Amino acid sequence: MDDVDLVLLPLPDADRDEPLRRDAVVEHLGSRRLCGATLGGERIGVLGAVVVRLALHDAQVLAVDPDGTVHPGPQLGEVVLGLAHRVGAVVQVADVVVDQHGDLLDEERVLAGVARSPRSTVVSAWRDDDLLLARMTAAELGAHASAWLVDGWAVVAWDDGASAPDAPLAFPARQHPVASVGRAGDLRSVQVAPAPGADVLEVTWAPPLTRVLDVPPGSAADAVLGALEGTVAHDDPDDWPAGFEPGLRPRLQEAQRGSGDDFLATVARLLWLPPVVAGLAEHGGTGVRGGPSLPVRIGDGTAHRLAWEHVRTPAPETEAERRLRAQPRRTIVRQVATNLLLAAAIVALVLSVDLRFVPEWLLWAMAAFAAFNAVSTWWFWRSGQH
Repeated sequence: MDDVDLVLLPLPDADRDEPLRRDAVVEHLGSRRLCGATLGGERIGVLGAVVVRLALHDAQVLAVDPDGTVHPGPQLGEVVLGLAHRVGAVVQVADVVVDQHGDLLDEERVLAGVARSPRSTVVSAWRDDDLLLARMTAAELGAHASAWLVDGWAVVAWDDGASAPDAPLAFPARQHPVASVGRAGDLRSVQVAPAPGADVLEVTWAPPLTRVLDVPPGSAADAVLGALEGTVAHDDPDDWPAGFEPGLRPRLQEAQRGSGDDFLATVARLLWLPPVVAGLAEHGGTGVRGGPSLPVRIGDGTAHRLAWEHVRTPAPETEAERRLRAQPRRTIVRQVATNLLLAAAIVALVLSVDLRFVPEWLLWAMAAFAAFNAVSTWWFWRSGQH
């Protein structure tokens, strides 16, 4: 058995303030005897929405017989359109949003009009000993945040979770592991990248859903509906990211089975993240025992944005620089040795001969320039070798 999650959202530009009716969704699915479970959207931080999880066999939604047996029912597409018509909504399935006629809609436009729960937080954390990268990231995103340095970690609590960076961020190796810890309504999530380009571990706690049908206890339908209500993903041995000990998996799943209140703190401890990230994400930066104080405010300052642009976009190399990088090693060694010998000869000349017609400072400057030219030539050539 597979399952699929749908999110029913109010129609874009709808002239109404009331949320979608969850009871209408339950009634519609129940009248068709379909294996489904529902949840109010506010529980995952999306106000006015309804979450629906359906049991599938191939592309058909499972239906329930009176004796509790299950069999393939209507096509998923038919059920999606039926729900959209019944409650007056658009439906999001994964990254696709369709209207009541089955037409694709602009996902960004639809989601931009959705009201978000004020209880939505995102906290980023990575290894660092200053907040320069945090300032640059905020400048790039045009976002504002509070930032701290805690035990060798940069910790950033973003003012607006919607403007927070996608996690994990593309940081250099020395900044890893990189983590994103968030809460939206009662939905909690942790994402961790152990190294650049490595598989990302994502662990979530979601509030349990409520089944739409009463069925005989112990029946096949009871087992299917029980699976839909749960929050722990099926144990797929092939779906575990490299870079994390397999022994972590059952301990993380045990945390998922809990009430959710201690989920972020437990996962942060298991993944060796600073404990304060869980408190900041859970409470929105308030009431964190033993947490950091006096945060540094960071935002979209022009100076930091210009600095970030400079880091991201180095000046193009000149033709002379390209030619120098293309020289063979023996040619570079010859040039460096010549400059060093010239510098040494000038120094020896200054120390041993009284030159009345040439200012001594000029000779010292020439020696310094020759030595600098030798060192910079070697460094520039070496930095271009891979």
